[in-house]
Amino acid sequence: MPYACLHGGSLCLLISLLSCLGAQAVQTLHLVQLVHRHGARSPKVKHNQSQICGEVPCGYLNAAGKMMLVNAGEFLRNHYNSNASEPFFPEESYNSCVTYSRSTDVPRTLQSAGCLLRGMFPNASEFFPAIHTADVSTDWLLRYDVIPQAYAFSHLDEHWWRNVCNPKLDTLIDTNTLLSVSREVFSEGFCADPQNRCHCAATLFDIGVAMQSDGRIDKHPLLRENLGRLRDIKFFEDSHRFVYNASDRTHAKMGSLGQHLAQEILKNAENHMNGLTSYKLYHYSAHDTTIAPLAATLGDSTTTGITPPYGQLYAFELLYDHEVKGYIIRIRRGAPGQKPEEGYAFSWGEFQMKCMNENHTVYTAEDNKCPYHDFRRFVKSTKPHDPAGLCYLNRRYRELFHCPGNVGKPPNKQCKVFRRVCPAWSCEEGYTLNSVTLECVCSSRKCMENRDLSISTDTLGRNLFTIFIFVLLALLIPIFSVFVCIGKKLRARTRRTRAKG
Repeated sequence: MPYACLHGGSLCLLISLLSCLGAQAVQTLHLVQLVHRHGARSPKVKHNQSQICGEVPCGYLNAAGKMMLVNAGEFLRNHYNSNASEPFFPEESYNSCVTYSRSTDVPRTLQSAGCLLRGMFPNASEFFPAIHTADVSTDWLLRYDVIPQAYAFSHLDEHWWRNVCNPKLDTLIDTNTLLSVSREVFSEGFCADPQNRCHCAATLFDIGVAMQSDGRIDKHPLLRENLGRLRDIKFFEDSHRFVYNASDRTHAKMGSLGQHLAQEILKNAENHMNGLTSYKLYHYSAHDTTIAPLAATLGDSTTTGITPPYGQLYAFELLYDHEVKGYIIRIRRGAPGQKPEEGYAFSWGEFQMKCMNENHTVYTAEDNKCPYHDFRRFVKSTKPHDPAGLCYLNRRYRELFHCPGNVGKPPNKQCKVFRRVCPAWSCEEGYTLNSVTLECVCSSRKCMENRDLSISTDTLGRNLFTIFIFVLLALLIPIFSVFVCIGKKLRARTRRTRAKG
């Protein structure tokens, strides 16, 4: 038995306490990065808006949504300041030199960003947050709908919606029930077309979770009763949209859909490790269609990951392990309560972090922590195999866009969309995109030679046609003259015959 323990319990207790404190100090927090969905909003619909959305304009953050994010901010402040002797965010005022915030350029995400920051930095008199945005049409970091494949899936791929999604829906909810729910929430006209029933179910789910957040769902018992089934249909759709499958050729060429954001998180961490930034907090406010692709890149295909609730948040923590003398990453995931009776209180939820060791073996991280290089290796494992990356389109989707790369002006709306967001991959080899007119312009010798050859071929064709017409006329004119002469002789003979008669 150690000498200290032999000569008094108090000294032994002191040593034990020092050991515990030492163990706690083995890993120190250096950086926090937050990515979250906006808070609860009114439904996103274009039909019967006054009846469905109520007092809050459709798609806008409601009172519940604001409370969700303020609560999340307060929770995070308490969590990261739980060590009273060394709070990670000691200041109560927002400091743009310490915190970097970015949001999509949409009111509900901008407001959600402000609400979370207000909860984290409660000094209202000094609350002037700087929230960065990017153009909606080119925000590759936070907007899924910029990706051409996403546009094709949502707007052009009727085959999937009719022949894959609709049959799956029929196994989860019958058409009569779906129509009954739609009548209850003023959506019967929107849901009238049976070919549109998957889109109908997604819209009813959106209405349901929005009404659940502010308590209005109690007035619609059929919607409340079938909300779980509608969630299952939405999860089926979202899984097809977002989940990464390494054995799928298109997925492998594109890479996982959350790569841009995951790489940004890695870059921020490395900038901090290399002393290139003063930020302690990076903060991104976005959409479910931002959170779900990120979950897929993290290897999470659960319902909570792929169909995230309002306010769902990922916290990426960069820690330094003094024992192994290296950085580690820990990921937490949580969300606020979704109903009024839950008080919209934020709490951490279940999440299984995945990493990859030097042998490229994927493993589940203990306590959701792993060496930084193992996490980076796991993220890198789903990077695109094709240089086009998220601009890659398989042959079927290319055809759906009707956007040939050797045609001058874009022939349709979707072709304009594709050329605008993927200028380097819009035109065939030898053609260059005019960024103003969005025309594919011939810009190489090969292209010009092909064009000259085409012109020469056209000219030769016209010349041959002219010769053919000339020869034809040369043959027909004498024949025509002979017939004219014969006709004259016949008419003269007829006149003489009549005269004799």
